[in-house]
Amino acid sequence: MKLLRLIGLTLAALWTTLAVTARRLFKGPRLAGWTMRFELAVAVTRTIVDDSVHWPPEALRRRFVGVPMDHELRARISRASTRVGGRAAETFTPVGWTEADPTILYFHGGGYIVGSPATHADLIARLALAAGARAVAVDYRKASEHPFPAAVDDGEAAYRDLLAAGARPARLYLAGDSAGGGLALAVALRARDAGLPLPAALLLFSPWTSLECQGETMRRNAPFDYLTARALRRAANDYARGPDARHVHASVIHADFHGLPPLFIQSGGAEVLLSDNEALAARARSAGVRVVHDVEENMVHVFPAFYRVLPRQSEAALARMGQVVRGHGAAARAPDVSSLPTAP
Repeated sequence: MKLLRLIGLTLAALWTTLAVTARRLFKGPRLAGWTMRFELAVAVTRTIVDDSVHWPPEALRRRFVGVPMDHELRARISRASTRVGGRAAETFTPVGWTEADPTILYFHGGGYIVGSPATHADLIARLALAAGARAVAVDYRKASEHPFPAAVDDGEAAYRDLLAAGARPARLYLAGDSAGGGLALAVALRARDAGLPLPAALLLFSPWTSLECQGETMRRNAPFDYLTARALRRAANDYARGPDARHVHASVIHADFHGLPPLFIQSGGAEVLLSDNEALAARARSAGVRVVHDVEENMVHVFPAFYRVLPRQSEAALARMGQVVRGHGAAARAPDVSSLPTAP
């Protein structure tokens, strides 16, 4: 049965490639700014993501290989395995980094089911370079074997471990993409409520903030994004069911954001989570949190992860994210994100 499904998925990906090629010949790109390579990558990724609902978590993890670091990155980044908060982790350290420079605690995406620091190595390394920061990426426990709040517990343990190891809060940043962005917010909420020193800022790529999956752009942007509603609902069900799905550390959109550090949020204008990200920005601002919501027109979910086929937009977006950290300098104060440029 698994072999038949894999053959079917391969045929579907080939058909998707032919369909995209034919449509572009007669109608042009699906959205302005989409190259042929990017449109193919989005369409094939969508086919794979939508098919993921048929696979158990362990099979999904074997199939999810992610994007490794290329030769150019390996020459500029030192990568090492470590343990943080009792979990396996990887560090991505730019050449020339010193203990006086910033550190980013990074949580990868994958719907709380799949992914690891290795699958997200390209994105994490490029963020580390853009920010001039060491990135520490934690391989937190995954659902459905380890449902909510296991990932949040691991994230909090990693944050406490970095503080205990001497990381200065004023030079420490929480970051994450998709589910990892929601996890970064949950860890910040835990730290605030526990009276721990808070990080300088949060760097969030298309954070998944509501397991209810009911945002308005879930429907409006469905024709464009590779992330699908049924894949999200499957992941949400595996991670947190019943009352847990609305817990403020699972669906952080329901949280009280008072007292949190500044948020820098990046979203794609054509992604299904855009309205949830807009709601997050609005709620955080109403709680007195400084927020920049950087929306890139016509882009999909976590679009900087498509650097290989979308280098110009991805590099510019990562540079803006890195500026949050670089703009902080050595001053022991929260970075001023209020005047940062947003996407054109």
